[in-house]
Amino acid sequence: MLSYMRQGSILVKQGDRNVTITEGDCFLISSTEPSFLETRAFCDVTSLIFSRMAFQRWVPVPSDLAARPLCLYSPFGKSLAALLEALTPSSLETLAVVPDAVLDHVFCLLALIAGPAGTVSTSYRQAAFHRFLQSLQAHCCDQGFDQTALAKKHGVSTRTIQSTFSLVGTNFGRELLSARMEKARWFLENPRHNKKSIAEIAELLGYRHASLFITQFRRTFGISPAAYRRIRSGPLDR
Repeated sequence: MLSYMRQGSILVKQGDRNVTITEGDCFLISSTEPSFLETRAFCDVTSLIFSRMAFQRWVPVPSDLAARPLCLYSPFGKSLAALLEALTPSSLETLAVVPDAVLDHVFCLLALIAGPAGTVSTSYRQAAFHRFLQSLQAHCCDQGFDQTALAKKHGVSTRTIQSTFSLVGTNFGRELLSARMEKARWFLENPRHNKKSIAEIAELLGYRHASLFITQFRRTFGISPAAYRRIRSGPLDR
């Protein structure tokens, strides 16, 4: 749980740390250890609760940041506090980007606070790539699905998409083709679709022209979609 103190102060205890968080600062509580919070007067706090697993992609040891006044702990703490201060119920309703993009920004700042730079870079790259790849695989059959559509879904630029895929040794086009080819095999092997023509399957896969699908399938598997279907539906596979 990440919290920002809008007003008042709070005593935070976790592990061997015992700290008082004052107005304008923020702090993290780790779910891996018991914690104790105490306030003796009215306080106004904004808190974000998120998955420890998702957070650990960015900060491998979250407990290192637990029960610390983050603004004092790192120069990046002030940027994090400013972001959390801006997150109000009304601002959340009018966000210019998807909520996941805001959470990514929060994680990025926490990773910068935790350091070192090499760990931040690796964690960010892997986390972002897996999110982008999951979306690509989910929408690979949408006609016209491209880098722009993926970037818009995640509230980032197409340059971010390109660089993220490039840093892990691949690219958008290669992953889109791979996802579509796996879907193609499923359609061709599934008895529920055995009455559909190759052109109809190409359309289900998001292709505007069946000829392009046939060419890409042959290039990938060394056999045409029609021949692949005949082989997979033969006596040996029944």
